[in-house]
Amino acid sequence: MHDDASPRHESILKIYFRAFDKGLGHILPPVLIARPKLSLRHYILDRLVAFARAEYQRLFEQVDELGEAFYLMDGVHRGFAAALCHSEIRALELEDDRDLVDLERMVQEGSYFNLPAYHTELPGLPAAETRLSAAVTDLEMFHLREVLTLRKAVDALVEQCSLPAYMVRRYAASRAG
Repeated sequence: MHDDASPRHESILKIYFRAFDKGLGHILPPVLIARPKLSLRHYILDRLVAFARAEYQRLFEQVDELGEAFYLMDGVHRGFAAALCHSEIRALELEDDRDLVDLERMVQEGSYFNLPAYHTELPGLPAAETRLSAAVTDLEMFHLREVLTLRKAVDALVEQCSLPAYMVRRYAASRAG
């Protein structure tokens, strides 16, 4: 997870929550995930001053300690809604550039909403680097501020009273039952 993993648009979260609460989450497109190992961390670390480099190194170590972790590349609201309803989260793992091509086709066909807004080209990267690696690197470079699992992020929003009361009640009821 990354620090952008909080619902910015409450109305969208409400729509997705309703779908998952009614057992219809399966009709929504999957969230997009990618493995942190795709990141070009050297690209980030080479461009930072010492104090920032140490902070990023600490974040990278936290990510690595999670083991089989994934970054949520797209679908924050769907992920939160599914987690609040304790529903299965359908995910599409992006493994290489062919998956980005497939995703572009899915958007054109209407089976996926839109492409994630991460840069797939970064200044100074050799031509041999992949578009997906650039996108994961962009996520780490500009959006990684705290390492959270989806469950921990939802728990934090509940504790901060940042969600509508009916969502909190549903989340608590599902955890208790």
